[in-house]
Amino acid sequence: MKTDFLPLAVSFTLALASPAVAETYEAIPDRDTAMFGPIADDLSSGAGTALFIGRRTDPGDQAQANTLLRSLIRFDVSGIPADAVVISAKVRIQVIRRPQDGVFPAPISFHRSLADWGESSSFSPGGRGAPAATGDATWGYRFFPTEAWTTPGGDYVDDASGSAAIAGTGPYFIEGPGLAADVQSWIEGEPNHGWILIGDESVEKTACKITSRENPAVTVLPRLIVEWAPKPARPADINGDGIVNGADLGLQIGDWGPCGDCGGDLDRNGVVNGSDLGLLLASWGIVQ
Repeated sequence: MKTDFLPLAVSFTLALASPAVAETYEAIPDRDTAMFGPIADDLSSGAGTALFIGRRTDPGDQAQANTLLRSLIRFDVSGIPADAVVISAKVRIQVIRRPQDGVFPAPISFHRSLADWGESSSFSPGGRGAPAATGDATWGYRFFPTEAWTTPGGDYVDDASGSAAIAGTGPYFIEGPGLAADVQSWIEGEPNHGWILIGDESVEKTACKITSRENPAVTVLPRLIVEWAPKPARPADINGDGIVNGADLGLQIGDWGPCGDCGGDLDRNGVVNGSDLGLLLASWGIVQ
């Protein structure tokens, strides 16, 4: 029986050092646009310098109300290796306008889009939209005027991948475990249709205006930030119970040091050390 053990102080030090195995990938959108609804389905802002989310003030004529604002955004994640383990993902946005007498804070959420969509040449500086150009995504169309959404307003996963509560202007991070799960699936080959951005549409004055990829202020463009690590040569789920957790960490500590073909040697180099611990921690919580 192996009697070597990993002293607590060493374990703690290696745990602190483990993020060194992770790498960071950042990207600005390769496509984004805004949609305006729900009455008219021919308004968009594919080339606009801003995206819009939430609900603006209703006009007097409710029959012509077009007050719901949603946006679409997509990031190219092909720069992340297909065999990587995504540790975390978040999106930085820059809010540049909120109603002075609006709802504070106003929640916004990112939902994984289930269908492809287009960005064309329409331009709206404000939250009322502009006539859609051919190929724009609108409230009614994925690609105006020929390919419609199955459900007006976009086809998306109901559960949010990430969210944030928006008060005033400035930078915010959209965060949530679903973002990492989405990126993981995209790098593994599932279609990447990006996210639909949705605010609180139940009340007026929840609208948020954020920078789009076309904004001239390049330092405040939307940005996807992903931490990833190489996938271990063998599964980090050492005990095979379907999830990487403390039970696997305990088994790895028991294998610490030189070993033959032990389960804790995730990189298969004949020794269980900090490199293997880093790989296990990078896979923490991942179902395998």
